[in-house]
Amino acid sequence: MKGSDLAMRESSNDLEHLTSRNPTALTKPGNTILVFEILNYRFLSLYRYQGKSKTLMYDVTKMISTLKGKRGDHRIFRLAENLCMNLILSLRDFFFVKREGKGSTEFTETLNRIAIVTLAIIIKTRGIGEFEQLLYLQTMLEQILATSQHTWSEKTLRYFPSILRDALSGRMDKRGLAIQAWQQAETTVINQCTQLLSPSADPTYVVTYMNHSFPQHRQYLCAGAWILMHGHPENINCTNLGRVLRELSPEEVTANIYTMVDVLLHHIHLELQRGHPLQDLMLKACGNLSVFIWNHELLPPDILLLALIDRDDDPHALRIVVCSL
Repeated sequence: MKGSDLAMRESSNDLEHLTSRNPTALTKPGNTILVFEILNYRFLSLYRYQGKSKTLMYDVTKMISTLKGKRGDHRIFRLAENLCMNLILSLRDFFFVKREGKGSTEFTETLNRIAIVTLAIIIKTRGIGEFEQLLYLQTMLEQILATSQHTWSEKTLRYFPSILRDALSGRMDKRGLAIQAWQQAETTVINQCTQLLSPSADPTYVVTYMNHSFPQHRQYLCAGAWILMHGHPENINCTNLGRVLRELSPEEVTANIYTMVDVLLHHIHLELQRGHPLQDLMLKACGNLSVFIWNHELLPPDILLLALIDRDDDPHALRIVVCSL
């Protein structure tokens, strides 16, 4: 293991160099992407073996906090987030969401959700070993829930340990309010998306859209694109859509994905009430999503699939996941 230990230390030094010794290295995407790819696909198992997963998680989380508001190419952010997801899911004992244990979490929305699920697994399989951990648990939940908008379904909470289930079950499910907001904004969103995403749309309209659209309408960009497809991906201008998505921050794109999932599930229920066959609706939904995540790689597939899995109380969400895979 001597050679492996050395490799891990070198990788750790690379990360330390990028974060503390030379913060401007974040402006060199090639270097950062290479380090994260090495950590994700080569050295992750070594960090686990050496018990360094938590240390790496804290270091990467600090980098994520500086990246999640940046616009442009999101590859570095997604690699860092994916690395953190793998690290959190690999933890087998109680952990702090921040190294110093105080203040709101620097996690993204997705990492907050992953942290709760991992915590549930740890408590259910290994329990809480120390009284101090039990005392910190409430603080940890407050740190996560302060920045997370998610509501876990009753179907999911049924498998959580009672101490977590009691803490999470009282959260208000805002899906109904979100759908109401979508219905109020739908006409404006579809009009804007039609101008932006029609196959013959003027490329310069991307600038107009970013300068003149309101944030409450931009959060429905992906939902509007999904509606406009009507099961025919050629109906939208994926080039313009990709350009606009790069003008959003990574967390804005993530929020767009979560919103789109709720809108598309709501849309399927409406179409079923109008007499459309479920099989046709599922094929269209999966075809539309394939354009986003596979054909044009506009959206990160892991985030989209996790957003669908989080809606496991909807009868169609998990079927779309299986179909998409």
